[in-house]
Amino acid sequence: MGASMPGFIVSIILIGLAAGAIKSNLVPMVAEQSPRCRRTVKCMDSGKRVILDPAITAQTIFMTVYWARNVGSLSALVTTLLRLKVDYWAAYLLPLVVLVIACVVLLLGKNTYIIVPPEGSIITKSCRAFSIGILAGGNMDAAKENFDDRFIDELKRGLVACKIFLFFPIYWICFFQMTNNLISQAAQMYTGNVPNDLLQNFNPIALIILIPLFDWFVYPGLRKIGIRMLPVTRITLGFFIAAVAMAYAAITQHLIYSTGPCFANITQLCPSNNINVWIQAPSYVLIALSEIFAAITGLEYAYTKAPSSMKSLVMGMFLLTNAIGAILAISLSPASVDPKLVWMYTGVAGFCFATGIAFWLCFRRLNSKEDHMNAIGTETKDRNVEMSRNVERNKIKDSA
Repeated sequence: MGASMPGFIVSIILIGLAAGAIKSNLVPMVAEQSPRCRRTVKCMDSGKRVILDPAITAQTIFMTVYWARNVGSLSALVTTLLRLKVDYWAAYLLPLVVLVIACVVLLLGKNTYIIVPPEGSIITKSCRAFSIGILAGGNMDAAKENFDDRFIDELKRGLVACKIFLFFPIYWICFFQMTNNLISQAAQMYTGNVPNDLLQNFNPIALIILIPLFDWFVYPGLRKIGIRMLPVTRITLGFFIAAVAMAYAAITQHLIYSTGPCFANITQLCPSNNINVWIQAPSYVLIALSEIFAAITGLEYAYTKAPSSMKSLVMGMFLLTNAIGAILAISLSPASVDPKLVWMYTGVAGFCFATGIAFWLCFRRLNSKEDHMNAIGTETKDRNVEMSRNVERNKIKDSA
């Protein structure tokens, strides 16, 4: 093996560190480019007056970011072809070139971005505030004697977001079935000339199609008839749809075990049954639909509910649930063997559905407080945006 395994381990660690840094910082930075933090009325050229809602703007921003991420994930199709037709070096060269281009574009536009200026050791300040609240029996308002009222209200709102995140590892267990057990399930079916790992591309393709449909038609259509899809409702639906995806996977596995020639006795000598692999595709589409409701809304909630100077930290807390979910998914390995897979998928589906019910019962009241929570700290954001713009103006003057 030589240096191949150490090199592989180092590369995985570096990719993990880079992904954590990019996801927790770049996504909030993109959202910060929308400086509007209050509802305003705008008169269109046609004379029609419309309400510009920052909450809807944030929703659109995070859906767009998630859409772009899934467009990028389709590069796996290209890199696979490069590996087959050229060599591994070509497959790795493509993402390197794309990343270099992205870094250049990011640096070239740095003077045009809205950058929230740092505010000192916010972690230390927050820990002091939390310690006061804990000593007061969990009453965070007690810390208002030592800190600004708005800062404490923002911390309380961020704490609500972190409580919501506690439920997400269960959702990610369902999500990660897509990258391990569903691929193995496809290998037990008749694939023809189609690789068994090709079907997972249905997930990003479905997201690329569904995200614009929801952003341009479904959500606006619901708002027109007076239905607001607030965050807690969307996340709950995401849990339920993920549970349906796993239930469908359980049905698919049952059909595999009910079909010859191997039935449930799948081995190396008899690796697959005569059932078409394309029957598995709805599982990937359902997971994609659940991501629109749960995963995208989770990103949006992490940003909109975090204190103005802790966006990246709270976003990192949300992304941590993804890692915890991955670990929990790995822990299911003893149950992810034939002929136990039907019960494994059924158990995951039932657990996710029950978690969705518990989530709704715990947090449904937050829907009525959504507008109030979003209004906390709007003055702080206005001030930060203006400070950022002043800094950029001074840079331009100095360079001139």
